[in-house]
Amino acid sequence: MAARGGKENAAPRRGKAPVPKCVFVVGDRVSVRMDPRTVCAGEVRFVGPSGGRLVVGLRLDDRRPGLGDGKRSSGERHFRCEAGHAIFASPSQCRALPRPPAMAAAAG
Repeated sequence: MAARGGKENAAPRRGKAPVPKCVFVVGDRVSVRMDPRTVCAGEVRFVGPSGGRLVVGLRLDDRRPGLGDGKRSSGERHFRCEAGHAIFASPSQCRALPRPPAMAAAAG
């Protein structure tokens, strides 16, 4: 017989839910959607949990007013870069960019 909610033999959850894996790694080049009309390119500098969710920390190629330097508003420092270049995004906001030929040859 199914338990309430339709799940059979569902174990009770304890603590925090596991953080999902991400396809991006530090050093990857990605684009990130800043708003419906703006997409920026940058380098992945951090991938991991922050503020209870999985985030990708990026150092954007171009400075953007109002952005930080790799420190979250909560005070957590995940990486360092010039002020105005750091953003934290969900993996779903990011898209992989092709590696430059020199990097692709070195990687593989």
